[in-house]
Amino acid sequence: MSSEVDISPNDRDFAEKLVPDDEGGDWSPATAYLQNAAAATAFALDVALKGRAQDAFWSVTQVFELAYFEALRQDPDLDLNTERGRVAALSTEVVQVSISGIRADVQAVANGASASELRARVIGDSIIWALLFTG
Repeated sequence: MSSEVDISPNDRDFAEKLVPDDEGGDWSPATAYLQNAAAATAFALDVALKGRAQDAFWSVTQVFELAYFEALRQDPDLDLNTERGRVAALSTEVVQVSISGIRADVQAVANGASASELRARVIGDSIIWALLFTG
């Protein structure tokens, strides 16, 4: 797969090593955020290295899980075991911004965005998204 960015398997391995181990007693909400973020990055790098669409799905899944986790952190009364709770979580700003970002990224790729354009989008979107986690 041709790319403007030099990505190596070492980059992917590094991202995977950033996934924190939650087996120890030091779990915190940050552990969950880091697990999802590092896994999303590792899967995204797999897309660049191997060109497998399935890895893009897993990367997006990690982003979506992270958004749901944050929605639950912001409103602990949400019950994802009920349809009402799932709809309420889906309606939260953090989940909606995540969905919008995913759609925009897919559209950018479909429109032939370059790797540098996608990187710039990720940086800008990440800053906006991170601000939602301070609420």
